[in-house]
Amino acid sequence: MKTITFDWNCVIAVEKNEPAAKAILELARLHNEGKVDVAITAISASEDTRKSREFPRDGNHLEIRLANTDLADLQVLPAPGTWGLTYWGMSCWRDEEHPIEPITDALWEVMAPKSSKDILADLTDEEFHSKKYSKLRNIWCDVHTLFVHIDNKRDIFVTSNTEDFQDNAVAFERVANICAMTPDECLREIQATRPPV
Repeated sequence: MKTITFDWNCVIAVEKNEPAAKAILELARLHNEGKVDVAITAISASEDTRKSREFPRDGNHLEIRLANTDLADLQVLPAPGTWGLTYWGMSCWRDEEHPIEPITDALWEVMAPKSSKDILADLTDEEFHSKKYSKLRNIWCDVHTLFVHIDNKRDIFVTSNTEDFQDNAVAFERVANICAMTPDECLREIQATRPPV
């Protein structure tokens, strides 16, 4: 069974009824029928709230937004715990023998080579959670979303964010074997490989 990871843009696409929503909801329906395994990373709980662009106070809004978009049955993949950025109950803790930095550093270099992540160490939680640093948080979320996908050895990463993900496909190949597709591409792939009924 193919394993598929949605990023947060898939949820937004359904909320806004964008053209990609139809394929996203069809993939979710196939998941509910046990024909594919679709998940979303818990990093999505750290994505900015829509209007304020501020950091969410808790992870409950992820479950609420999934439920409001008919995506409530998706598996939520735990995120590597990061103090001040991830939530209890949605995190898993890594030790020194299983560091995430070699992969996340390489992903960051691909996705945001002009934005140093070193600034994170100099910011207070209040500063980093503010609207001013929403772009930096977005990079952090994108990098760690991909890490969770890689770490869980999933097959297809689905996003409508072609600028950040698919346009860097060749560079991502050097970091890990990442297969990134749009929702429509993924649905066509699944329909082409499913055995006839």
